[in-house]
Amino acid sequence: MVIIIICASAASKNAMEIFVDDTSIGYVRGNAKKISASDLETTVTSQISQQIGTDIQLNEEITAKPAHASKKNMVTTDSIISKLKDNVTYKVKAAVVYVDGEEIGVLASEKEANDFFESFASQYISEEANLKDWEFTRDVTVKEAYVDRDKIVNTDAIRVKFTETRLEPTTYVVQSGDTLSGIASKLGTSYSQMMGDNPNLPTTLYAGQELNILLPTPYISVRTIEETEEVTVIPRETEQQVDDTKSSDYKRIVQQGSDGERKVVTQVTKVNGIFESESIVSDTITVQPVNDIIVVGQ
Repeated sequence: MVIIIICASAASKNAMEIFVDDTSIGYVRGNAKKISASDLETTVTSQISQQIGTDIQLNEEITAKPAHASKKNMVTTDSIISKLKDNVTYKVKAAVVYVDGEEIGVLASEKEANDFFESFASQYISEEANLKDWEFTRDVTVKEAYVDRDKIVNTDAIRVKFTETRLEPTTYVVQSGDTLSGIASKLGTSYSQMMGDNPNLPTTLYAGQELNILLPTPYISVRTIEETEEVTVIPRETEQQVDDTKSSDYKRIVQQGSDGERKVVTQVTKVNGIFESESIVSDTITVQPVNDIIVVGQ
């Protein structure tokens, strides 16, 4: 008689094999109802995000497949999550800065980018100015994106980009009394710099003459719009009335007048703190003048 003994398999069918892309990470006890690849991905993403302080996006795909595994080869869910964190790579959420559609750098967050823009513009805004608005002279935008962590730079690197200069043509119309050194000062450059970049500028100037000047211009300029208020006095006039019943030396003030006031609001536009243009927003008589009235004899 032959006795055949069948031993129970040491392998369990109640396991899930976890993969990062095509690489097996290990086995977890459970089935597809208990172990979900999407739940594992969510947990891993959340824990890494909390650890580094920003949202992330995994580069690899996490999958889970039913498998046979011995008990000694199976690990807990916490252990498999720890292994996953060690075996995935990821991109971080950041703020990409563009100028006229061209990427010039990546900052850690949209808030950091906007704070930098405000700080950069503030150098051209005096504390006394009644600032109404400001803008960059180029199209500066920020878009959130997931990027490799080593692409992120600090604001100093963006500032260097913003302050790079290049020679750009500018047309200047000569005003009466202008000199080349005075024009250089108006345009925010030095006489020697202007002449060095424009050796063919005429030495004799006349009003209305157009000068085509190459100026070193920052890559990014800031246009500010300020409002100024000027209150001026409107002098009262004297109105004289004749009373032919009185003698010629008769004079009497019958109404004591008062001066009026006019308020002019002007909008001033500057680029990098240098005057560009102005326009009158309003011109209002806030106090009407009252004439002096004097009665004199004839």
